[in-house]
This record gives sequence, C-alpha cells and structure tokens, in this order.
Amino acid sequence: MTRGLVTLLGFAVALAAFFAIPAHARPPGWSAGTTGRPVATCIRRAAPGDDPRAIARDLAAFDCITPQKQFGSGDFWVISEPVGERSRSRRPLNARMLSLWQERVTLHVLYTDGRIQTMSDDAVGLTKRIQLGAIVEYPIPRLRAPVDRLLWKVEGSSNLYAVIRNLRIATAAESYRANLFMAALYAAFGGLCIALLTYNLALWTTLRYRFQLAYAAMVAALMAYAFTSSGALAWAMPDISNVFRLRLNYLLLTVTAASALWFARTFFEEHVFGPRLRLLIRASIAALLVSGVGFAIFAPLAPKIAHTLYNCVFVSMLLPIVAIVISAWRNRSNFLWLFGIAWAAPIVAGCLRVLSGFGVLPWSFWLDNSTLMSMAAEALLSSIAITYRIRLLSQERDAAVAAETVARRLADLDPLTGLLNR
Repeated sequence: MTRGLVTLLGFAVALAAFFAIPAHARPPGWSAGTTGRPVATCIRRAAPGDDPRAIARDLAAFDCITPQKQFGSGDFWVISEPVGERSRSRRPLNARMLSLWQERVTLHVLYTDGRIQTMSDDAVGLTKRIQLGAIVEYPIPRLRAPVDRLLWKVEGSSNLYAVIRNLRIATAAESYRANLFMAALYAAFGGLCIALLTYNLALWTTLRYRFQLAYAAMVAALMAYAFTSSGALAWAMPDISNVFRLRLNYLLLTVTAASALWFARTFFEEHVFGPRLRLLIRASIAALLVSGVGFAIFAPLAPKIAHTLYNCVFVSMLLPIVAIVISAWRNRSNFLWLFGIAWAAPIVAGCLRVLSGFGVLPWSFWLDNSTLMSMAAEALLSSIAITYRIRLLSQERDAAVAAETVARRLADLDPLTGLLNR
C-alpha cells in the first residue's frame, strides 16, 4: 500500500507542477490546444428586438467583472475587448472558443469603418465548425479595415461554466498547427487503445479470464469517449447536433468510469471482496450509469442541477475505490501496488477535474482533457498489470499440476519399494 500511496502523491505533485507552469513557458506543442492570443469578454442578457449596432455602442451595459456562469442559463450578448488586427489574405485570422452547450450562436464581426459581417449557426451548424480538441472556430472575413470587436448573441446557453469560454484570436497557420498536433495526439492514443484491445481480446479467447473482458470493455468505452470529446465525431458526422454530441460525451464518460470500476472489481483476488464491498461496487456502477443516462435525457430541462448531480456522483466514486484499496491491503493482495501505480493518474486527474467543475480550480484546456490522458496511462499500466497477473496465475497452475502429478504417483506407487500398489 505504501508504494501505491507514494506513486499517487508523486503523480499529484507532478500534475500540479505542470498546470502551474505558465502557458508561454511550456513546450510549443503543449500550447496547441490553447493556440492564439487570449481575448477578454463582457456579457449582458439579451432581450427580444435587440439591435446588434445599438448593443455594440452601449458598452456600459456589459458586465466585465462578474463571472459569466453567475448569470444562469438563457440568451446573452457577449462582446470582446478591442481586437485591433486585420484579417489579411496572407495572414487570415480565426476566432476560436471552447465548444459549449448552446442552441444557436450568431457572431457579428465589427470593423473600425462601421461595417458588420454576420455568421449564424444553430446546434448543427456549430458541429460543422468544430476543430480537434472540441474547439469552435470562426474564420474572420477579410476586409480592408481592422477588426474592432467581436459580438456574439448566444441563445439557449446552459452557462454551466461560461457563455463564451477561452476566446482566442489565432492565425490560420496557428489553427492548422493546433489541428495537426491534436491529430497526432489522438492518433497515438487511438493506436495505443486498438493495440491493447486487440492483444487482450486475443488472450481472452484462449485464457478466458474475466478481468481481461472487463479490461477490454474499459478500453472500448475510453475510445468511444475520446471519439466524442476530441471533436472527431463532429468531423465524421457533421450533420449531428453539437448538443447531442455533448450529451453523448457525458454519457460515455460515465460508461468509461463504470467499466473501470468493474475492471477493478475483477482484477483483485476474490477473497478481497466481502458481501458489503460487492454491494457497494454494484451500487456505484449503477449510480454512474443512471447519472449518465439521466444527464443525457434531462440536462436540457435543468442543466445546472443535472451537472451538479453528475459531479456529485463522480465524487462518490472515490468511496468504492478507497474501500477496495483498504480491503486489498488488509487481505494482503499481491496486486495492490500494481493497482496503485495504474490508478494514480485517473484518481488524481479526476479529483482535479471535479474541483474545476465546482469552481475551486481555474479552468485549463489540459485539465479539461486530463481524463483522457490519465485513462490512457491507466490502460497502458493496467495491461502490464494484467500480464503480471496472468504470469502469477500460470505459476499457480503449474504448481497445482506438479502437485497433482506427485499425488498421483504417491497413490499409484508404494513409497518404500517403488512397486505398484495394485
């Protein structure tokens, strides 16, 4: 248990140190998810009959101090700080923001000469604008005048975190490099998962250990979650609603967590699990699945309540994990240290992400994607742990076969004379 706790603490310190590094001090590739220049925004509620030109002139009505999520759900106007750049043919600009729960988004690009260029998208149109990393990108029209400000009208915003989040102005070249980096990252992750899934399914067809099937289910669910959260689903199916993609993303995250808990249940020896612990694990898996399905169905009715309940269920997942670790330690499991090493990353990353969801920690692109990276590390390390356990099971089987052979000889031969008993 000590080795597992040391590993958990070490990973927590390393992860916290990484997020404490300023974005400009990180290696160039690591800033691909937050490429471009950050732009501050201000917000006000929308009313029927609002005119974009009048709204843009009335800057005093915008709130630039209060966090956007405190305004609740509904329809809003969001205006950026002065941009002061021109989108040129040789250096076209893009407005990039995080994909959020929005029914319709209308972007008004305000130029210094008074002209306005407007782009409007419903939830399906937003899907067509998604880039890898679940970033919504708008190309800024190229005119002779510089861009003054960007003005959004967002309708049907759940506003769980913000109405417009992580707004950045990036060049087309920066956007291309960001997509290229994220494509390489997700491709490497997908290749790793496919290799692990194929290898363990091939072993399962021969060995038929239950923990191999649970592991395969966990990896498959993780791949499905990555497919939705990365934005790749929007590229594969551009005609689906972005809101549907987000609902599916939440559902698959709970399926991934539930399958990971099932894998933990099957990975340890059977004597580790008493009746109460088995019941706790079954109840936790059921709660995860119910919360995922419930969020996907009822989130449009009460998004903040559904999101809070969803986060609370994920927090409660720590209870069965701690119970498993304590029971494995008390029962002297041979696999506790492997479990500690493999699960250090997802446990710490999950706690940090829940704290971010409750507003305790500031938002970060890589913290938002930490579930994917930590579960990839867990899948790889768990595959090594599975190999180790199969090796121990093979040794136990060989020892049992040898003992059976000796017993048969003792039964058939007289130990003193070596003659057959019959």
